[in-house]
Amino acid sequence: MWVDIDGEKLYILNVATGHMKVVQFPQHFGSFALCESGKRILCALESDFAFYYFETDKLQFLKQETYKKIFPGDKDYRLNDGRCDRVGRFVCGPIDKEFKKTSQLYSCEFKSEEELSVKVIDGVIPFGCANSLCFSLDGATMHFADSLDKWIKTFPYDQKTGQVGEGKQFHKTPGEFNYPDGSCINSKGQLWNA
Repeated sequence: MWVDIDGEKLYILNVATGHMKVVQFPQHFGSFALCESGKRILCALESDFAFYYFETDKLQFLKQETYKKIFPGDKDYRLNDGRCDRVGRFVCGPIDKEFKKTSQLYSCEFKSEEELSVKVIDGVIPFGCANSLCFSLDGATMHFADSLDKWIKTFPYDQKTGQVGEGKQFHKTPGEFNYPDGSCINSKGQLWNA
C-alpha cells in the first residue's frame, strides 16, 4: 500500500494476483498505520484521523474532541509522515504549508476501539515538515527529520511513555535539493531514506 498525497488516493496492490485497487479520499492523505485486526488502517488525513475498512471501503472519522485541542487541523497544516513505534503507538507529524517552524510531533494511542488519544511529544523542537519517522529494532531510538533542515536526527525513545530525550544529528542529506523524506529500518538495524 502507498498514498498519493496530492491526489488524495490510497493504492492497494495485491502482490499475489497483481490486482491494484485505488481508493479516492476526501482529503490529502499523509500516512497510515495497519491495525492489528488486519481489517482496517488508521489514516492521518489532512486535518483528521479516520479508519479505512478494506472490505466495505468505509471511511470512519474518529471523534474529533479527543484530538482537535492538540492538533487544530487548520488551513496552515496537514498531517504528513507517520510510523508505529515498537509497542503500537502511531507517531506522526504535520507539514506547515508555509514551511514555518511551528509544527509539533504527536503520539496517538487508543483509549477504546473508536477513541483516539493524541499527545504532543515533548523534546522535539517545532519544525516545518515531519519526515523520516522510524524506530530502531529494539524500539529505544526514534529517527526523525525536519526535511527543511536536511538533518535526520536520533532521539532516545521511552517505549513506556512515548516521550523522547535530547536529540542529536545523525545524517545530513547532501546536495542543494536533496531533502530527507520517508525512512525505514532494515533487519540489520540500518536506516534507509528516500
